[in-house]
Amino acid sequence: TTALSSGNQREKTMIFRRVLAAGALTTALLSITATAAAATLATPFNLGGGVNGLMFDIVVGANSLRLETIEVNVSNVWWDYEFYTKAGGIFEKSSSWTLHDHFSGQLPAGIDKLTSFDMTDINLAAGSTLGLYFVNTIPGFRFVQYSAGPPLGTVIADDGALAIKAGFATIFYPEGEWRNAPYSFKGALTYTLTSGVPEPSLWTMMIGGFGMIGTAFRRREAQRISG
Repeated sequence: TTALSSGNQREKTMIFRRVLAAGALTTALLSITATAAAATLATPFNLGGGVNGLMFDIVVGANSLRLETIEVNVSNVWWDYEFYTKAGGIFEKSSSWTLHDHFSGQLPAGIDKLTSFDMTDINLAAGSTLGLYFVNTIPGFRFVQYSAGPPLGTVIADDGALAIKAGFATIFYPEGEWRNAPYSFKGALTYTLTSGVPEPSLWTMMIGGFGMIGTAFRRREAQRISG
């Protein structure tokens, strides 16, 4: 009887430890998963005007992220826009602008409102800098709205995960020699953090752990009834 009691106590202790371990794993995974929710960083709407396009830098914080949507203040004109990127930022000499998306016949939300453009997702490493260039496809037509100032390179929006800087304005398509500064992006960027997001294998492990705990409890209950 003493041996049986001791065995039961050891099994209870083992089950209790498994419960604690599974609970800790679940808490950690839920905490990590919470960071995967989409976030939007918007810039201030200050006095400005319209230009052909805007180019500016974004800087990623301590966690990698996936850029998913760009929202831009454009005029009440149904027209085509293009979206370019440049690795390392707008001042990087070793890389060139790459056409990332073409948005055809985009219906604008209206002046001083944000029109959403669903870009092809961009995965960005922690600490990286990327130059963005959003422009309409008619040279000299100033459909893209901007905020005047602050000085070139000044951070105009920052939420810790992502920062947006003041940049240049252009009046040519896709880009001419003419640039003027400082002009700030008038819009928003939506992104999702990707650092530490759990792999499917971790979810499988967690589910398997719960299964083991359930089996142990059922076995323990069966022994209690039969004994």
